[in-house]
Amino acid sequence: MAGIVKILLNALPEALGALIATGIIALLSYLFVKKLKRGSLDANIPEALPLEPPKPEIYSNLPPRTEFIGREKEKVLVTEALNSRWSLVCIDGIGGIGKTSLALEVVHASLRISKNKVTSEKESTTKSTVPEFSGIIWTTAKDRELQLNDILDVIARTLDWPGIAQQSVDEKIESVRKLLQTKHYLLIVDNFETITDESIRDFLLKIPEPSKALITSREQKIPQAWAVSIKGLEQNEALILIRNEGRRLGLKSLQEAEDQILLSLYKATGGAPLAIKWAVGQIKQKGQSLDTILAALYEAKGDIFEEIFARSWSLLSEDAKKVLMVMPIFASSASRETIEAASDVHHFALDEALGQLVQMWMIEVTDELEQPKRRYSVHPLTRAFAESQLEESKELQNIAKERLLNYFLNFTKKYGERNWQGYDRLELERENILSIITWCYDSEKWQQVIEFHDSLVDFLWIRGYWDDRLKFAFQTLEASKQKKDQRSLAFCMVYDLGWTYLRRTEYKTAKDWINEGLKIFEIINDNYGIA
Repeated sequence: MAGIVKILLNALPEALGALIATGIIALLSYLFVKKLKRGSLDANIPEALPLEPPKPEIYSNLPPRTEFIGREKEKVLVTEALNSRWSLVCIDGIGGIGKTSLALEVVHASLRISKNKVTSEKESTTKSTVPEFSGIIWTTAKDRELQLNDILDVIARTLDWPGIAQQSVDEKIESVRKLLQTKHYLLIVDNFETITDESIRDFLLKIPEPSKALITSREQKIPQAWAVSIKGLEQNEALILIRNEGRRLGLKSLQEAEDQILLSLYKATGGAPLAIKWAVGQIKQKGQSLDTILAALYEAKGDIFEEIFARSWSLLSEDAKKVLMVMPIFASSASRETIEAASDVHHFALDEALGQLVQMWMIEVTDELEQPKRRYSVHPLTRAFAESQLEESKELQNIAKERLLNYFLNFTKKYGERNWQGYDRLELERENILSIITWCYDSEKWQQVIEFHDSLVDFLWIRGYWDDRLKFAFQTLEASKQKKDQRSLAFCMVYDLGWTYLRRTEYKTAKDWINEGLKIFEIINDNYGIA
């Protein structure tokens, strides 16, 4: 026993020395890393980047979540994109449509999952489709001019490598790239459409694996990105948002209003969350009625339009502005041919203008591959804005409608009357044609109204648009009277009104119109009409 104690006493100094030496080395290593991160040492050593922080942690500088309603499909699409091998994901859409809110909602879910994976062993075995990240970096160009150097600094500081921020830009790029290669990080760039520094685009396109980048943009500027395009809220989602805003602001009338009343606000805003919140805020803060707010939305009055459209409008080419300004003339979506006719912008110039408008989400386009089948349309807020611009140029407005009138007059003569094979073409433009006919009627262009009637009457009858036919018949009736065209007047009474009411079993009304038309046929001695 005494021998064992003697051996231990002899070995004790050596063991203590080894323990102290190990402690000193660990302390020096820790201080070295700290100095490197604080910038006290030369950080331009790539080998230093893989050094681990003293404890596991999910680094993040995310702003707080905002109120979020619905968008379940869109959340799935963004999550799918972030789970893919694609390094760059883009959420795009018109201003105020909720791109930033969607990004925050998805990324905050990732942050919660990522933190749970680190802090809870039980959670770490749970499978989830929500992507996990070791760090999430948020940058925004909403209220400032963002440069690549700014983004690199935010990455370095958020991930606790402030020493990198003291390097030159070229050194920062290299160091940050190496840093992003070490773990699964996510970089978010909000309001990407305002960025003018092209080096940011290049940096994002070269984000190294396993890290990723997510951008939000009012423009479709990076075709190499996995794009998730969003539009207005669904009707039920918008109604929930309106009532929630009413509850938040103490507007009991909005909370308890019938769906039908609130739907008018949904239609005027196109389901854009920012516009909905602005409208409810106007009711609360300025005591305006819902009717007043709806009028402001349809007439593009209010600072909401400045926020959504001012920058985009300033960037448009003159041809693109001209094309956008004629879009409110159409009652529904329009083809490239009809837009060309109304705008007087042709060939390559038109393609460039449409391309710019689509890229900037000022115009939406269907995804048919064949050009004749593609349809162009505008969001209700964009329509209101474009119409306000068009109102400032009455001359352009009248000229554009005259062009469209001549185009559709030739169009209906070619595909209408008894040319049943052309009825599908008329079907696509029916609402636009009837709208331009109403403008003709209001402008007292009586001859054109009669010519449209002769081309469309069979189409409206055969395709079952009897309500449209009756409305059109009364317009033609007045046009025939003004032109003193007795034959057209009689045909309209007998065939448009008489036969339509007859088929609707409104026999007395049908008989009255037919008899009145018959008298005119007899006066002008029209045997065909009488027969």
